[in-house]
Amino acid sequence: CQYGDLYTLLHSVRKKKVYVNEDIIWDIAYQSLLALEYLHSKHIIHRDIKLLNIFMAKDKVIKIGDFGMSKLLKHKEMKMSRVGTPLYLAPELVKKEKYDYKADIWSLGCSLYHVAKAVPPFNDDNLIRLGYAIVNTEPERLPECYSKDFDGFVKKMMTKNSKERPSAEMCIKLIPDKVKVKYLNRVKIK
Repeated sequence: CQYGDLYTLLHSVRKKKVYVNEDIIWDIAYQSLLALEYLHSKHIIHRDIKLLNIFMAKDKVIKIGDFGMSKLLKHKEMKMSRVGTPLYLAPELVKKEKYDYKADIWSLGCSLYHVAKAVPPFNDDNLIRLGYAIVNTEPERLPECYSKDFDGFVKKMMTKNSKERPSAEMCIKLIPDKVKVKYLNRVKIK
């Protein structure tokens, strides 16, 4: 992955004191969701989606890596173990409830928010306060340079109630067609 991970992208953009272009983040969202849809269809939950585990290869192809915490789930099984990076833990994990593939959707939403705003949606050095914020507060709106559609899309991914949170397949349907067409034109098989 010649261009490193999303943290590297964020770090380079922070140096320039600009925001990542919305079209780039839509593209990252679309490709990441395609990857999650595939994993989830194979009954694999990643459990550690974060900036350091989303990579950019040649031709802006996004790849998800580091499957050290991933788990193969039996059909409709839910997990109880609490794993993952605290900044991106879904509310159901913080509350020690059963969780499923939608925890990956939450984490991707947090990652997209982090790339867009240059800070994570919930942040505290104290794990108890961080957990409280994840469960009980809403993240700020993204900067005005991002459309309300994009802001709403990311917030949908970070719906507190996992039963109301969309699946990867449902999120893909929310991606604008222009993003999908641009991606498909770029990766056409010759």
